[in-house]
Amino acid sequence: MSSVIASYAVVTSDVHGTILSVNQNVTRLFGYPAEELLGENVSILMPSPYREQHDRYIERYITSKKPRVLGRSREVEGKHRDGRRLALTLTLSEAESGRGLVFIAMFEKSRDRTATFWMKEDGAISNVAGNYYYLFGFTRAELIGQNINKLMPEPHKTQHQRYVQKYMDTGVATVINRERNLKAMHKARREPFEISLHVSEEQVEVEKEDGTVQVERQFKGIITPVEDLDAIITVNPMGIIISVSEDFLFLFGYNKEEVIGENIAMLVKGNIKEITGTRAFGDGSITRKVVGLHKDGSVFTATIEIESFASDKIPASVAGVEEGGSSSGAAPAPKEEEAQSSDGAGSSHSDSGVEEGTNKAKLFMCKITRCGGKKADKEIITEGQYMGHYTYGKTLGSGYFGKVRMAIHRLTGEKVAIKTLRKKQYESVKMEFPPREVKVLKVLTHPYINQIYDTVVLHDRVHLILEFVEGRELCEIVETTNVPENVCRHLFRQILVAVEYMHAKGVVHRDLKLENIIVDKHGNAKIIDLGFGNFFFGPNHLLKTFCGSPDYAAPELFLGKPYLGVQADIWSLGVMLFAMLSGFLPFKNTNYILEGNYFFPDNIPADARDLISMILKVNPAERPPLDQILNHRWVCEGYDGRPAQIEVRYDAIDPVLLGKMESIGLSPVAVQDAIRNGEYNEFTTTYFLLKKKYEREQLLAASSSPAPHAAAPAAPAAGDASGDKGKGTKKTNSKKLRNKSDECTLL
Repeated sequence: MSSVIASYAVVTSDVHGTILSVNQNVTRLFGYPAEELLGENVSILMPSPYREQHDRYIERYITSKKPRVLGRSREVEGKHRDGRRLALTLTLSEAESGRGLVFIAMFEKSRDRTATFWMKEDGAISNVAGNYYYLFGFTRAELIGQNINKLMPEPHKTQHQRYVQKYMDTGVATVINRERNLKAMHKARREPFEISLHVSEEQVEVEKEDGTVQVERQFKGIITPVEDLDAIITVNPMGIIISVSEDFLFLFGYNKEEVIGENIAMLVKGNIKEITGTRAFGDGSITRKVVGLHKDGSVFTATIEIESFASDKIPASVAGVEEGGSSSGAAPAPKEEEAQSSDGAGSSHSDSGVEEGTNKAKLFMCKITRCGGKKADKEIITEGQYMGHYTYGKTLGSGYFGKVRMAIHRLTGEKVAIKTLRKKQYESVKMEFPPREVKVLKVLTHPYINQIYDTVVLHDRVHLILEFVEGRELCEIVETTNVPENVCRHLFRQILVAVEYMHAKGVVHRDLKLENIIVDKHGNAKIIDLGFGNFFFGPNHLLKTFCGSPDYAAPELFLGKPYLGVQADIWSLGVMLFAMLSGFLPFKNTNYILEGNYFFPDNIPADARDLISMILKVNPAERPPLDQILNHRWVCEGYDGRPAQIEVRYDAIDPVLLGKMESIGLSPVAVQDAIRNGEYNEFTTTYFLLKKKYEREQLLAASSSPAPHAAAPAAPAAGDASGDKGKGTKKTNSKKLRNKSDECTLL
């Protein structure tokens, strides 16, 4: 098997923070041998103040179940064994295992978020570097030679050249060599986004058309996005700044040397009392909206989260306390009225800044997060963007409830489909959330039904991680190709087996149609989109909701009466078979459906007509059960009887794949337990994607062998049509295939 993606450091830990497993990349990234990490708290990989806060973060999540990091990629700081700080991207997911909840952390070195531009005096862009495409959506060819004001909103776009000319005339710098808080425009966004800009002058050698080299003055601009950027500030109980994170400069424009020893009040509008509710920092957790103050005089909206912690890593003298708890002269003392604790404020900390009963300094971690742009911008997802352990690719489809995108599973390199369903859309039509589709998919494991691997549930949406099927919609194939009868039979047998399995599991699809069948590149059928799927409990369980596509819907659904979901699915199968063989839908409109009024074209053979006539009965009680359809002579023609049901078993777990899982950093024991318990998490997702990859490589190896092998009849490609569609058929009551479901579906 080809090697899996090997650039990620993977650490698994339990709810106590105890490290359970690591891969080799953890040693390369953090410098620790595996034996030094196993059994240690995962906070060993974090610098202060994150280290001291980690257990509290876990406790808060376990209690509230509100994810703040899960399912997202975050820029964080790590700590190397030699003490160096590491700029990292963290992706965190969770999985239920035999030993309880397990967190799976995936680290990689941070990608460069900045974009660098070189501009001539007239504003023309001469060169670009860095992450300019991700930041602005423009390619290099779209930027070189264009004016830099292409990236600016008004009024700066119009006035930019005047600013440059004023600087060249007067030499007075208002932007040069300063960190500025500004706005910029993305190619695909209507609203500007926040950036930090640093401009400097450079002497650049430029080759002229005659081959000579000339030195000319140019401006170099380094642009850093700051929307949703975090700055971590550590302060003592009086609000004196002890340390700041690397991103602090981009958020506030100050170097750390300019703020260490100063009061945090210089960075936010208002005083400590307005932020904390007391005159000094107290115990517990505080979250407030604040107005941030940038060095350049601009202001911005932010959220401040304050958490207390005790640290023995920062000397007490630096933290603002000496032995015995007296105030140190290492940092400027706050004004007397600010230093006094307000009466009745509920603060239980010692004003000295020493944790009671210990020699540890009491400190406070202040996380200031710049609020992003308008909410609509959250829906703009670009290719290459991370979502948890996945990298987004192209959009596959969209509908009222959300979108489906192709994505790459970063640990295996395999493709998946991510179906994102938005909570507000379900609430707007008073439907349950998370949707029933999740529960339905998790009871179905069949080779002819689209498989769910995992779910990522956030407060405002749920991501369904689904099997990615490379192929074409059966509707598209039937529309563009005369599909041979034996291929129709091959596909219909697979669809029947899948629906029989579905019904045996107590599930009805309720939106069976050609658009919801994908034919893969091996010519096999796959049923997709269980968005209208529902459970039924016993043969007489009635359903009430009309859903699905009217052209495929059974007559009883139009009457607004309760119906049996199994009989409605069987009617849809009859419509599908008619369309597969003829290229047209059988019913011209709803009245024809209610009357059961249709005509067979000449190209549907007699045995198939007999089967379709049995199925398309207006009275649902007269429709044959699936077993009778599976044993019909047309279905069995050319085969040794009805198609056999396929049982998927996970008893035999491949030891080779377990070895691959261990090399990734996932415990083989946890993987086996997750598979045998039928869990849907990162352990099982990674295993089944590796299994799919392994089987594909085996199939490829077998196909390159000179030995002959049998293959199932494949659906023709788009260019394989052997004649005009529907030639010699009756079309008096026929209807073109393409249609939409009564309620929008996603694929």
